[in-house]
Amino acid sequence: MRGQFFGIQPGGIRLASRTIDVEHDAEMERHIIVPGRNLVEAVKIMDGEDRTTEVEVSNHHVRFTANNILVQFALIEGEYPSLHHVIPHTFISEITIGTAPLLKTVERTTVLASESIIRLETAADRLRLLSQTAEIGDIEDEVSILEKNGEDFTISLNGKYVADILHGTSSEFVRLRFTGKMSPMVIHPKNDLSSTFFLITPVRTAK
Repeated sequence: MRGQFFGIQPGGIRLASRTIDVEHDAEMERHIIVPGRNLVEAVKIMDGEDRTTEVEVSNHHVRFTANNILVQFALIEGEYPSLHHVIPHTFISEITIGTAPLLKTVERTTVLASESIIRLETAADRLRLLSQTAEIGDIEDEVSILEKNGEDFTISLNGKYVADILHGTSSEFVRLRFTGKMSPMVIHPKNDLSSTFFLITPVRTAK
């Protein structure tokens, strides 16, 4: 059995999905909504040598037990937003880049960018990143593309959101999948294509 986790934030949609194996099958399939911040704090509290966590779900609460520590909090009532129309299933282009070099380039380009907006452009075997500042002017940097399939593309994204995504993967390489100038960009850790992905929607700009 596998457990699937989704996290989504509005305002230039950011979405993260992770599927993990469950050691012991639950008696019934459940779909629950939990506060993301509470879940992060629960993981910090229970962190230790024991890598197994017992999860119990009732009608109104979820309980996590690990390392002789029990953490319980209330579930969020209601229905989780439908993701069927958000997650793209076909891609126009795909590039593979080293995670660390891309992160450094994104951070350098974003540091002074107006509203943290950066533009990504592919050209041959390079990914060029550009941003604008009212005081200084344009900032431009680039990083090598290791693999590329499909046509060149241009897309504008929130650089801080991209940096957050790259910080959240331990993979040495990531794949960026372009689905259209105004369609979501999908980012996969290269060594974990089947169970983890991140999605970020583009920003509409004048260029």
